[in-house]
Amino acid sequence: MPEASREHILATIRNSLGSAPRPAAVSLPGARSSSREVMAACERDRAELLEQFSCEFTKVRGHVHLASDHKSIGECLLAIASKYSARRFVSWRAGECESWDPGGILQRAGITIVEDVGGLKSGEFVREAANADIGLSGTDYALSDTGTLVLLGGIGRPRSASLLPPVHVAVLRKDRVIHGLDDLFALVGGPGNGSLPSTITFITGPSRTADIELTLVVGVHGPHHLHVILVD
Repeated sequence: MPEASREHILATIRNSLGSAPRPAAVSLPGARSSSREVMAACERDRAELLEQFSCEFTKVRGHVHLASDHKSIGECLLAIASKYSARRFVSWRAGECESWDPGGILQRAGITIVEDVGGLKSGEFVREAANADIGLSGTDYALSDTGTLVLLGGIGRPRSASLLPPVHVAVLRKDRVIHGLDDLFALVGGPGNGSLPSTITFITGPSRTADIELTLVVGVHGPHHLHVILVD
């Protein structure tokens, strides 16, 4: 394309954008006005939410495990490690992963675990995650209508733990299962809930991609397998 024609096209676009009316501000969706109302509604619907989440999560090729306490979480984790002959984990050091010491459970079984405790040099945890068999994370929320896990970014919550290893295991408290995006926007970044986190990761099943012929391939850009441990 001649340079003069290119500049003419770009100038036309600039002029059109400059003269177009600015769109009206769009408020975040959310039928309920406060996080307290959202959580009260979720608690009221708890049984239905858990059933729907488990159904939708399974539809997208996720695996659901139930745990009642820290001991049973460890048993689930060791069973998953055995299934994939895993000898190396990377893990969050925040939320549920911090409260029950997964490192001790795994190390007693002879499994190496690297946790993001802030002592690693820049890029070192990413390299560990790229060579790990399983990545372990907590889960901040789960959307029951789509079976989606929601992970908020922050200190001790590296995204690489859930994105790089071939298997991702997420620990999810049952009281963190909510209806959908409307609830999430009311709970995260809404009035009185502080600022938005640096990142929000949505995970709906294992990684999927498709070529131009729509041939679906799992695990090309992320984990091949996704497990969630539902905890009381």
